[in-house]
Amino acid sequence: MTRRRSTGAESREAIVDSTVEVLELEGACGLSVSAVMRRAGASRTTFYRHFDDVYGVVAEILQRVGAELLTSAGDWLNDPQALGRPEVVYPNLLGYARSFDAHGRLLAALSDASVIDEGIRRLWDGLIEEFVEITADAIRRDQAVGTVRADLDAEAVALVLTLMGERVSVQMLGRERKCDPEAYAAMLTPIWIGTLFGVVPQDDRAAPRE
Repeated sequence: MTRRRSTGAESREAIVDSTVEVLELEGACGLSVSAVMRRAGASRTTFYRHFDDVYGVVAEILQRVGAELLTSAGDWLNDPQALGRPEVVYPNLLGYARSFDAHGRLLAALSDASVIDEGIRRLWDGLIEEFVEITADAIRRDQAVGTVRADLDAEAVALVLTLMGERVSVQMLGRERKCDPEAYAAMLTPIWIGTLFGVVPQDDRAAPRE
């Protein structure tokens, strides 16, 4: 039986999938074109038809996962017309946490790799900066209509909330899965609500039932 030749799209997906597997199993130290293509069962020539280097693959992976994380975080960060309210914080954080949890091993590996690999650090920092900018824009939008505290420095608060979320996500949902997405969202909800709206929610408001 003649084996069907893979299409360009299939080859590209195989490279992306193999890169994810190498990162999850070996981290940045094991990441190379040769390692990826051994796992993909194809030649280095095939790799270079699609990417210039392994950082190009990592960039595509982060773009895809970052878009999924952003979409899962709810309308407040995605819809220019959405307004922040205390009651949307928990479901938004829960959606984000569930998405992060689904990619936890990969994201933890990339976070760890960003400490030792300059190329991955630039890509990881770029994802963080994107979330900071989107969050700052949402804060400024809500300050303009009076739903979020007017005394906040939107950029600084967005940076703090994003970095806090990234560290807690990597540690508690990625490396060792010390909590589930529901516990993650319940833990961070009072911090977000207190910071943005100046109120401390009661327990039943911090983690409403679905």
